[in-house]
Amino acid sequence: MQAIALEEALTHNARPTHAGVFWNGRGFVLLIACANFANLNLSAMVRRELESGGSRRIGSPGAAMFRQLLNGEFLAGVVGGAWPAFFPGSR
Repeated sequence: MQAIALEEALTHNARPTHAGVFWNGRGFVLLIACANFANLNLSAMVRRELESGGSRRIGSPGAAMFRQLLNGEFLAGVVGGAWPAFFPGSR
């Protein structure tokens, strides 16, 4: 009888696969998507800051600007959530 390590006993006939390459590729695509999302959020934040600065200069009340911000975000959420109901084939 011979003692063999468990890892060797379980994997001695295993061939290397390309699963690691596949998972690394998926991770890289996810990283790119997250960077794009962060960039879009940053540009929207800068645009919103410029708009609010102009509104403050002409004397708009803070509550009105806050309501406008909430309405815009709510509308974007509703349109984004309802899109698949009206266009089921588009992903």
